[in-house]
Amino acid sequence: MWNKLACALIAGFLGSGCANPAAADDPDFNRKVLAAVKVMPAGGGYDGSDATKNLLHGACDLTGGKIRVNANRARPSFCS
Repeated sequence: MWNKLACALIAGFLGSGCANPAAADDPDFNRKVLAAVKVMPAGGGYDGSDATKNLLHGACDLTGGKIRVNANRARPSFCS
């Protein structure tokens, strides 16, 4: 149970794009953000149901002390 919870938390942090506070001092920060938005994938789906949350658990694996995340198994996606 703990392994799946740890995977879910780490996957959430990785997927959130954990911002670097120093990036706000970068004069090109806004340009970089807009460029990143332009290459974001379109389509997909959104579902915040319990069934979708359970798919996230199946997307994470802890083997040999390494966390592996298969994002394709955690679809449709959601944010929290």
